[in-house]
Amino acid sequence: MGLICSEQELVRLDEQLEQITKGLPIEAGSLFRVPFQYLKNWGVKVTEKNTPLMEARAEECNQREWKYGGSGLDNAIHNAVKRADLDKNNIDLNTIVGDITARIFESWDNGKRRFFAVDIGAGAGDTTEANLDKLGAVLGEQKAESLVSRLDWCLNDQSLPRLYEAHEKLEKNPLHPSSLTYISAPMASFLGRMKEGLVDIFVSSAVFHHMPSTTHLLQINDKLKEDGILVIGDWYHTFCAHPAYTLQLLFNIGAGRDRIDYFKKVFNVGDNGLREFQKTLSPSQIKDNDAALLYLTALADEMRHVKNAGFYFLESLESFEDRKRKLREAGFETEIKELRKKHQAFVRMQSNIMRAYPNRDITSVIAAAKVPRRRGRIRR
Repeated sequence: MGLICSEQELVRLDEQLEQITKGLPIEAGSLFRVPFQYLKNWGVKVTEKNTPLMEARAEECNQREWKYGGSGLDNAIHNAVKRADLDKNNIDLNTIVGDITARIFESWDNGKRRFFAVDIGAGAGDTTEANLDKLGAVLGEQKAESLVSRLDWCLNDQSLPRLYEAHEKLEKNPLHPSSLTYISAPMASFLGRMKEGLVDIFVSSAVFHHMPSTTHLLQINDKLKEDGILVIGDWYHTFCAHPAYTLQLLFNIGAGRDRIDYFKKVFNVGDNGLREFQKTLSPSQIKDNDAALLYLTALADEMRHVKNAGFYFLESLESFEDRKRKLREAGFETEIKELRKKHQAFVRMQSNIMRAYPNRDITSVIAAAKVPRRRGRIRR
């Protein structure tokens, strides 16, 4: 079966997937939230012409999911993570992001320099709070107070209620930056309005796996100063890379035979598709994907008891190596040897990568520095 690429066929395929999972405890959402490099496994050819359509449908799905979020969804996710034995979670990601960020500030600070930092997808402010707490722990009280008196900190999130939560939380934090700004807007429009070369450091935790293309990385690169740094904490696995895993999930959450057969027909996947795909994966990747499957199965069970909220299980989750490749293509340096040579912030760092689980990428943090790049736009 050939790959499809026309906009009409892509919209129809996306609508078919929506119908297949509509009304289930967790739904697929848009197919185009899947990282674009994996869409060939789903029967889609990515081109320059159809990329804007797919990005728009992915963003619309993101907006819809956030609109119907809330504490019920947060609690369901928390319980599902525990049931999947993923004891390292977003709290750990925030702590690691904060630790790396604090050490970067420590290397930069000369007692005079003023800093501008941005928390992308800040949510209720947990990442910013972890960063402030780590500043105090790494620099000591006196130096941390001096630094935050010269620190302008901006929190961006598309959910205004979550930013209100962040405001209430951070107002009570003893290390209060001299300027705290809250901007409610989708990431793309927020970055689009920002001046180039303005930001010292972007931080993010569990956000970039909602972004299927590299457009956001290119935008961030533009907004960073010449010695600017991006610190990303995120989840990494390839559950969404192949429809065979979704087929298994549909079995697990009790989708009827009609739905399952229709899914197999639409996406040309058979009962042995999962076994075949796993032959292309490392043992660690298989382990991480199995954990993701267990988590989503548990989440579907938890969501049966949640009202006025929804969750879309297809997300822009990808391998850690793919994320590093995208960072390099978007104009970031990720190799620690090169970072030590060219960037003051990394001279004393043993590594720019920290993993919550030893020898597993599933919950990891990476710091990447801006380097000069050509103006060509790489989207995939």
